[in-house]
Amino acid sequence: VCCPTCAATVTAPAPPEATSGYGPRLTALIGHLHGTYHLSYRAVADLLADVADLPIGLGSVVASAERVSTAMAPVDVAIHAAVRTAAVVNVDETSWRCAGNRAWLWVATTARASSFRLTTSRGRAGLDALIAAEYGGVIGSDRWSAYNRYPADRRQLCWAHLTRNVRALAEARMPESPWASDVLTQIDALFVAWHAFRDGASDRAGLQAALVPIQQALQTALERGTACRWYKIAGLSQELRTWWEALWTFARHDGVEPTNNAAERVLRPAVIWRKQCFGTQSDDGNRFVERILSVVTT
Repeated sequence: VCCPTCAATVTAPAPPEATSGYGPRLTALIGHLHGTYHLSYRAVADLLADVADLPIGLGSVVASAERVSTAMAPVDVAIHAAVRTAAVVNVDETSWRCAGNRAWLWVATTARASSFRLTTSRGRAGLDALIAAEYGGVIGSDRWSAYNRYPADRRQLCWAHLTRNVRALAEARMPESPWASDVLTQIDALFVAWHAFRDGASDRAGLQAALVPIQQALQTALERGTACRWYKIAGLSQELRTWWEALWTFARHDGVEPTNNAAERVLRPAVIWRKQCFGTQSDDGNRFVERILSVVTT
């Protein structure tokens, strides 16, 4: 401050709590604004200057985010361990950018926790960072090939993805499109039975009984589809026959749903963040993304 008598500038020593940077509440707020509300580092600095009358440099914003990341590390480890040992997990992935290169953001979510991992691989190497190859629970996912290492009796293929695929075939106006319309009719009946079970109108035995005629009709349709001249229907039919058991895991196991919507829902904020930014630039940035998404989503 400036002395009102002699006009000399007087500087007091910094208090001990200020020697390592900003305090814990402001540091956490910076991490929250950047990692949860997806403000850029510059936008965080502008917000603090405009709203809190706190001018702060971009370097200090970045350093604060790194401190938040370090503080979250043990919590992230615990979340990841809980997900990897859960009885049922839903998994999904989306593209990312790291230092201008293609990367992939993976998520594994349960009823209690969600774990995110950033890797350069969309294949099994990327999946290894999330879920072990020897995982013994049930995995809900789409039909991406990386998940094919898990046996059919411990997988649940997403009927929502399948519905979109079949609807596209039905709307293609090809001579074989009526096949897809017939399959959509059976899928609609499947979800009617599932919603009745989920809402308590039937028990598991009732669900399984309601699915029997649907399964029979779909088996007949897939047999016809395999012999179809249109390669898209033939390929899809053969794939579903190969993974037939994985279509019905939800009818056999508690806690398993017929769709992968749980993973898609928790991944959606990360997709929005990706579209608003240029991705990450370093391993430290990757770890911040993983940890803040895991902690906030959980």
